[in-house]
Amino acid sequence: TSNTRPSIMAARKGLALLTVTVASAAALVSRVFVSDLDAELALSARTCRHNRIANPPLSGYPDTYYSRTSEEKPLQCAPLSADASVSADVCVIGGGYAGLHTALSLRERGKTVTLLEADQVGYHASGRNGGMVMAGYATDITDIEDEVGDAKVASQMYDDSVQGVKTVERRISQYAIRCDKKHNGYLLVSPFADRLEEYAELSQHLNGLLRTADPDSLSRPEGRFRVVPREELRRMIKSVGHYFGLYYPHGFSVNPLALSIGLGRALIEQGGKLFEHTCASGVSEAHESASHGRKFEVSTTTGGKVNADHVVFCSNVAHPGASKPFFPLASVPVHTYVCVTEPLTEEQRANFPEDLLVCDDVFALNYYRLLNDGRLLWGGLCQTYSLDLNDAGDILQGKITEFFPQLEGTKLDSVWGGTMGFARHHMPMIGRLQAKRLLPMASTNTTGLWYAHGFAGHGLNTTAMAGNILADAIVDGDTSKVENFERNYPLCYSGWPFGPLGAQLSYNWFQLRDWWDLRRRT
Repeated sequence: TSNTRPSIMAARKGLALLTVTVASAAALVSRVFVSDLDAELALSARTCRHNRIANPPLSGYPDTYYSRTSEEKPLQCAPLSADASVSADVCVIGGGYAGLHTALSLRERGKTVTLLEADQVGYHASGRNGGMVMAGYATDITDIEDEVGDAKVASQMYDDSVQGVKTVERRISQYAIRCDKKHNGYLLVSPFADRLEEYAELSQHLNGLLRTADPDSLSRPEGRFRVVPREELRRMIKSVGHYFGLYYPHGFSVNPLALSIGLGRALIEQGGKLFEHTCASGVSEAHESASHGRKFEVSTTTGGKVNADHVVFCSNVAHPGASKPFFPLASVPVHTYVCVTEPLTEEQRANFPEDLLVCDDVFALNYYRLLNDGRLLWGGLCQTYSLDLNDAGDILQGKITEFFPQLEGTKLDSVWGGTMGFARHHMPMIGRLQAKRLLPMASTNTTGLWYAHGFAGHGLNTTAMAGNILADAIVDGDTSKVENFERNYPLCYSGWPFGPLGAQLSYNWFQLRDWWDLRRRT
């Protein structure tokens, strides 16, 4: 009997995955283009039985746990007026993390900066994600080394990601951003017992990289990567089916919406200009008579204009604005969902590590963490088509009880979703735009157009990293790190308009593969 029940459960899960795959293909054939997820979520949130937190959401923001609990309040920046003509060294398009960190990095180094945001800062993916800040990338460092073909360059890219973590941490402290910063590390857990040796080698390799990226970290036991054996893991996490873990020293969590608003506030306090509800609609070479001597003119949907010597495109895949010629072609829009439970009892909280972020290593990953108010945040559902929030909540609730049966019956207090942009090569895209791609009439030597895009799945460090890299290039003329990304991970065609279909089928295929591998090993 003990062997029969797992087999029946595995068979049911496999059948469910096959059903989802067929349903996904059918749905995507009829919905190849990006759906208006925000409108669907707003409608779904009104009838979602899982949204039970008493506090109202922040004015103008989607209904999420973050917008109902944020200590940072909306900036309420006015849009750029129709008759305005603003001059700045740099115009940054997009008020998510990439745009906010880039603008702040430039302002901290003395550049005049104007940032344009089509909605409110942090409105899209930056204010709705899992709130996890950690070093590295979604792609394993060993795979990056193989793809780059130069261990020194790969090591530099890892070092840059560590500096991104430190930048986020510094800014939270320096600008007194109230974003519920918590946790002291990140734990990757695995249901695959035969990966232990692989992770032991990876741990040693990552500690080797720390000698350059963060040598001080190696002097502290908690500052090293290490494998967490099964016995210790069971004391830390009372989950079903995890054999061991890999501890990452650089990691903490935040309320991502509060962090976004706090970064916007910091930019204003440092003298930067920020216009919300101002969508950049186009970029052209500036007319000398009305450009304040600047190279580019950015037009907006409000009628106002920004003249600048540099333009940095940091818009989200769900709202490309002036970046329409290339961003939708460079990344696949993926809808992801997150939930938060009701406050757990002390006995229930004992199932989870108090000070660690946790993620598993299956392709369709699950990530979770305890919040400051005793609730559990859980994410990991990705689709290229949208789901009703009631359905998304039911699926996530099922995942929680699959790994933690002792939490069966625990209610959800909040469910939400958002759209992220995934690059085909699964790495951030940072670089310079050829002026001819955006401005057909531009002279061949026109420079000053930059981009930072495709940060989904990497944690919040890579956007701060991108801001540092672009500031090095624009302020100091040091383009070496930009060239690392341009050369190895450029803007690449995502297969649009059929990219979402391919991505969803690939996603379901890897889910089936993980299911089969787990079944074969048990």
